[in-house]
Amino acid sequence: MGIDNEDKGLCYHFCPDLLKEGTECNIVLKELKELLGGDRISEMYNVVEKAVLEIKLNEKENERLKKEQMKIDLILQKIKWIAMQLSRHDPTEWNLFIDVSLYS
Repeated sequence: MGIDNEDKGLCYHFCPDLLKEGTECNIVLKELKELLGGDRISEMYNVVEKAVLEIKLNEKENERLKKEQMKIDLILQKIKWIAMQLSRHDPTEWNLFIDVSLYS
């Protein structure tokens, strides 16, 4: 399961260590979930997603972004690290998955 438990098993398929208790991947995933706010994941996730995609934020989101910029930078760092791990388990299959995802 990924961050929001809606990844359709892709995270486990490409990085089984994400669900293995005590592995570095599992620890980073837990830290990421904690940073995102536990039960309030979608609220923080939406602000981070808009920031990454450079979508214009409303006034409330702008305030939150400014207030939590260091936390958001740490979240983005952990997301990038996990993304690298996903591509390392089976690089050939990962590249095929990305090609199909982008060009379908």
